[in-house]
Amino acid sequence: MLPSDANPEVADLLVGPRARHYWDGKLKLGLAVARLLGHEGYPAWDIFLVSGPDAKWGDQPSAVGSPVVSESGALQRALRPYLVKS
Repeated sequence: MLPSDANPEVADLLVGPRARHYWDGKLKLGLAVARLLGHEGYPAWDIFLVSGPDAKWGDQPSAVGSPVVSESGALQRALRPYLVKS
């Protein structure tokens, strides 16, 4: 991650009661997520993690992808069961 990556306004792109955004300039969260996914030594970044409504902290996500732009189709498929149809 680069110092220029610090752009908190990007969180305004995905808004909802279940969406969470975290910025961790010291990489503590990125390293913890990487450990959870079995990738020691480098932080998880530009990644999506999708969990169902009954998930508990520490459960493996039902879908993971990175980089987000390249895996947008997988993200869309993972979110489809949770989207409200209008």
